[in-house]
Parts: sequence; C-alpha cells; structure tokens
Amino acid sequence: MSIISSQFITMFPTILEVLLLVLTGLFSWRWLSTYLRRENLPPGPVPLPVIGSLHLLGSLPHRSLHKLSQKYGPIMSIRLGSVQFVIVSSPDAAKLFLGTHDTVFASRPQIQAAKYLSYDNKGMTFSEYGPYWRSVRKFCTVELLSATKINGFAGMRREEIGLMVEEMKAAAKVRKMVNLSEMVSSVIEGMVCRMLFGKKNDDRFAFKTVIDKSMEATGIFNLADYVPMLAPFDLQFGVGRRGCPGMNLGLLNIGLVVSNLVHLFDWELPNDMSPSDLDMEEKFGLTTPRLLPLLFTCIFFYRWWSRHNNLPPGPSPLPVIGSLHLLGSLPHRSFHKLSQKYGPIMSIRLGSVQFVIVSSPDAAKLFLGTHDIVFASRPQTEAAKYLSYDHKGMAFTEYGPYWRSVRKFCAVELLSASKINSYAWMRREEIGLMVEEMKAAAKVRKEINLSKTVSLVMEGMVCRMLFGKKNDDRFVFKSVLNKCVEALGTFNLADYVPILAPFDLQGLSKRSKSLGKELDEMLEILIDEHERNQTLKSQNRDQMDFIDTLLSLKKEYSNAHDELSYTIDRTNMKAILVDMVAGAIDTGTTSIEWVLSVLIKHPRVMKELQQELKTIVGDKQIVEEDNLTKLKYLHMVVKETFRLYPVVPLLVPHQSVEDIVINGYNIPNKTRVLVNYWAFGRDPNVWSENWEEFLPERFLDKEIDFRGQDFKLIQFGVGRRGCPGMNLGLLNIGLVVANMVHWFNWELPNGMSPSDLDMNEKLGITTARAKPLIAIPTYRT
Repeated sequence: MSIISSQFITMFPTILEVLLLVLTGLFSWRWLSTYLRRENLPPGPVPLPVIGSLHLLGSLPHRSLHKLSQKYGPIMSIRLGSVQFVIVSSPDAAKLFLGTHDTVFASRPQIQAAKYLSYDNKGMTFSEYGPYWRSVRKFCTVELLSATKINGFAGMRREEIGLMVEEMKAAAKVRKMVNLSEMVSSVIEGMVCRMLFGKKNDDRFAFKTVIDKSMEATGIFNLADYVPMLAPFDLQFGVGRRGCPGMNLGLLNIGLVVSNLVHLFDWELPNDMSPSDLDMEEKFGLTTPRLLPLLFTCIFFYRWWSRHNNLPPGPSPLPVIGSLHLLGSLPHRSFHKLSQKYGPIMSIRLGSVQFVIVSSPDAAKLFLGTHDIVFASRPQTEAAKYLSYDHKGMAFTEYGPYWRSVRKFCAVELLSASKINSYAWMRREEIGLMVEEMKAAAKVRKEINLSKTVSLVMEGMVCRMLFGKKNDDRFVFKSVLNKCVEALGTFNLADYVPILAPFDLQGLSKRSKSLGKELDEMLEILIDEHERNQTLKSQNRDQMDFIDTLLSLKKEYSNAHDELSYTIDRTNMKAILVDMVAGAIDTGTTSIEWVLSVLIKHPRVMKELQQELKTIVGDKQIVEEDNLTKLKYLHMVVKETFRLYPVVPLLVPHQSVEDIVINGYNIPNKTRVLVNYWAFGRDPNVWSENWEEFLPERFLDKEIDFRGQDFKLIQFGVGRRGCPGMNLGLLNIGLVVANMVHWFNWELPNGMSPSDLDMNEKLGITTARAKPLIAIPTYRT
C-alpha cells in the first residue's frame, strides 16, 4: 500500500520550460485578480509572481501602505513574496482585528532572525500564541513588570536622569551642541541595563554594541522569511492579548527623559537654523535596505546559507526553480546519477523546498532506523489536501497522535491476519474467474493484455474487500479511482514553488477539487447504502467489508473512553478508504505486472518456478493461499523483481520534525527526505558486481525480507511509516502470479524473442511498464 506522491517534472524536463512557465505567470495577473475576488479577500493590489507586491513598497513602507489604503480602503490585502498580509489602517478596523477578534489574530509569524536571537522563539515577543506564551506573559507581567517592581527602580532612574541633567548643564555653560539622539539612547540604555543586569557597563564587553547588532539583525529585511515589513503593521504599543506588557515602563521612561530635558533647558538648533527647517523625515526600521536590490541579491543567498549551515553536498540551485532542471522524466535515475557524484546522502533544492536524497541501505538506516521518529512525518501536498480529505487518511498525515491512532486502528481492525484471512473465499472466487478467462483465451491462442487483466483482477479483489462489490451501475469504480490516483501522482509545480499556487498553471488544483467532489459523492452513496444494511450484516462478521467494519467500530467507539473514538467519523472513514484504494490497486497491479514480465523474459526462471509449483501444488490444482508459504523460489523471484524493478522507486517522502545532525551534516526542521530505493538494487557493494543480472538464487539461504531489518529490500517502506498492508499486498501478488504460471505457459506475440521484451518504465504514482505486457497463454497439460 505504499503511495508515491513525488512524480517530478515529466512535463518540465529542462530549465527553459520552467522559466517559460514562470514568464507565463507574469501575464496571468488578470486571472489572478479574478481568483482573489473569488476567494473574497479584502481589496488590494494584484501581485506579481514570485515577488508579490514587494515592488510597491519604498524605503518607508508605512507611507507606501498608507497611500495604497487611500485607494483600497482601511482593510487591504497585499501579498508580499509568497505571504498573504492584511493591512489595517484605521482605529475602527484595528478594533475589529485586535479587539473584537483578538484571539484569532493573537499569534506571531516565525522569522529566521528571531529563531537564533530569541532562542528559537522562546521569548515573549516572537512566541506563537498558546499555553507557553500565556504562561511567559503572565510571569513577565506579574513578576517583572508589575507596578511594584517598576517603582522599585525609581531611585535608579532618578540617578540616571540626574547624570543626564548634569551633562546637559555642562554643555549649556559653553553652548555646546548636543547629539540628542545619541544622548537619549545612552540614557535609556543606562536605565534598562541597570534594571536588567544590575549594571550599565562591563569591561568585558559592550552591552550597547551587542544589543544594537542583535536589534539590527532582527529588524533587517529577510527575504527567506517572506515577512519583509513586519514592524510597521504593529500599533505603537499594540493592544489586546499581544499588547506590550512593558507599556507603563516605556511611557514612564519617555516621560521622565522628555520632561526633564524640557523643564530644565531651552533648546535651539545649530547654525541659526529655523525650527521650521528641521528635517522631520524618518528612516524605516533599524537598517532597512531598499527592497528590489535586496530581492535580486538574495536569490544567491542559498549558496552562502548551505555552506554555513553544513548541509549534505549537492548541486547548486538556480533562483526560483532550484535544481528542478536537473531532473528528467525518470527522477529516480537522475537522482542515482547525481548521487554517484555527491554521495549517498545528498541535499538538493527543488523549487523553494529543501530535500535530502538517500541512496544506500546504510544511509537509509540512519534516517529511517536510528532516527526514525525524527523523519516520521509527511509533507503536505495540494492534491492530497483535496483527495485525502485534508490529509485525514494514513498515508499523507503528519506524524503525531492522530496518525498513531489511525495507523493502530487500520493495523488492528482492517489489516490484521484474521481480517485478511476472512476474505480468502472472495480471493479464491476472483482467481477462479481469472483462470477461466485465461483458459478461454488459450483455446484460441488469443493475445491477452496482461497489464489490463491484472488490473481488473486487483480491482475486483480490493473493491469487494472495501465496498462489498466490484461493480456498480451508478458509477464506474475504476474510472474514478484511476483519476484520483493519477492526480495524486502528478507533479505539481505549486508544491515546489508555492508563489505560483494561485495561478494553478497546470489546472491540477481545479481538477483535484472536482475529483474530490466526485469521489466524495461516490463514497457517500456507498456508506449510506451500508448504513441501511448494517443490521443484517452485523450478525455475520465474515460478510462484513471494510465499510461495514468502519461503521460498526464508529458506533462502538462513539461513547467509549478510547483514543480511537475521535478518529472514527465519517470524514476519516472516507479518507482511510481512499488510502486503501490508492495503495492496494495500483501498487499490486504494477508489482504483478513486473513479476510476470521478468518471468517471460527469463524462461529458465519461469521453468524453475513451474517445477516448484508442480512439486508443491500438483497437476491441475488451483494454488491456494496456504501453499504460498511453501513456495520458496516464488518468494525469491518476487524479491529479485522488487530489487531491480521497484514499484515505488522513490519511497513516499518523509519530513523531519526537528533539526538534527546526521553523519556530521545539519538536517534542518521540515526538510523532506526522499529514499531512492531504485538505487539500492544497483549498488555493487550490496549485491556484488553481477547486480545487473536477474538471479533469484542470490537470495538462497539469506535472511533478507521486506520488513527492512537490513534495509536492502524496503519496497513497502520501513519503520513507523512502513506500509501496514504489506502482508495483504504480498498475498495478492503471490496468488495471482502463482496461478498464472502454474496453469499456463506464456509466449510473446508475433514470434518475439523473450530477450527482446521491452522492460522500460514510465513514472506515475507507481513506476509501471512503459508499454503494456501482451502475451499468449498456452494451457499446461
């Protein structure tokens, strides 16, 4: 049931094509305007691809935004880079956001500088809204910034104000010019540092220098954050939950300094300058640069960042597209070639997303074995959002309590050995129908499209197990399911260059939404039908399909104090069913197709397997499920097929949940990890120099299985995210292959030699044969 969601750039094999796509987006602004209106965002300027509306901001963004608000109103939407902002420009509007709906807008965006300077956002200013922030704010308000605590430093403030006044008096005696900006900064520094540290100077370091540099770094525009102008969107002290708890202290310091300066002295400008000529122009932030030069400078930031962050080695990315141009129509082959240059742990940026490619069993063991829990999560994709009910199934769900509960439920209730065995009668029926169809074709030497036949057999077994039927006159299972599987496996540029998502240049979002609706209508009809018949079926659990089981357990857990109770609802039921369908039909079909292909291509291996079947099963006997455990050579054939022709060459992407160091390399949080399982089978260090030869005997007397203990065969994944349907998958594959080979000999049409059989692959949600497998059966007497 492994699902691959990483089909890459079949439609964009060169950098030229990707750049042309971006240029197409530049001329799509009228369409985007329609999109924004449809989403009913507040009015605002139409963004450009990549930079959004950054070009509309000058060196003083608050002035630019004020000018824009005069056109679009006090509540204005604007996209800066890839981040959506709403600009609030009036007291009444601010009251709505920070008063009426204060809780909704109480959180903070996370920025890169704050991560390092605020101890991973552990302070109060940059923390996200939640229990931790409420606790820290309460502590600061009660213990550090209470009226009693502030009053306790009154004597210190009096001293600092006295020193300031004496310095001003000395300057006044000789009519010396005073840099009030510098002087006021020094006074505030003295008061704050004495209050915080107990001193305002230290010979070992300069408070002011360190603090100034930290403030400067926090205030600098950082394109990587996509939050270039955060500061001007706050009110002077803020209001509501995120209002500044130090407001009283701030006002007190301002009042003390200003009142004493004005009370004790008169002030005049130097060089006989008139007060009306005083320059009142402000500069924004601490050191805000001009935006567009910075924008185009920062596209080269990644090289510096990767060197200084010690990522694994990998190709240098281009702006916007990263290294997408290096991937061809078969990415697993491209990654394998790159890994021969950069090593088995390679970093690569695809669009704006950071990946690590793992290309050897030893490296895979580090990521999916030793540090399994760190890489147990999944990245979120747009197609899965619409087709997997906003990632509510098992395959695409992020790691956490919900996923653990769903996986446990599926493993225990749906995919247990007893549950699988209860459908043995149904599989026997479907295999019998398949054999009869092959017999009829053998009588007239009819060519058979084995790819199509196998697909129909798998569809029949899976749909009967899930839905209780394989056909329905109201809709076509296969058509709907195929379209959904195809959408899940289609490369979506928006997943890698998020700024292009609103354009939906491939039409994938629209198609996924439409398919999701069609799929949901089909599942609703089936579930409603099962609910009406539930009482009859509940008397015989052997007759219960997966929908029946889900409904019975939904009812069973609805009032139970159990961790599963919150996972079994109608939406989650449908998401689980989608995962089961997508995982079982396509992967099972492709697996069987490849096993049959290698058997036809290698007659010696076919004869060896047929001899084993004759010995174990006997003549003219259908291969039963209990025969499979005794078919040792069949197991070796399947293993060797999966080694050279993996159905899922790039395992479903993993995603890190925290920063980690592996083999001396820094792997940042939310890095996506792709395991290139296809490369494993081509490693001479693992399989010797004859790795290219199809040789099932290499597994003779070797304890290498699919559970991933040695990480050489991980067709079904491994660790926490390993496929819980592995046993069912292997059972289906073994039954279909064994019966096709036991009952029939196979030859290629038009006198084609087995050695000429085309074994090229094509990429989809699974890596199937590029051309259908066509063969002629001969009944074995």
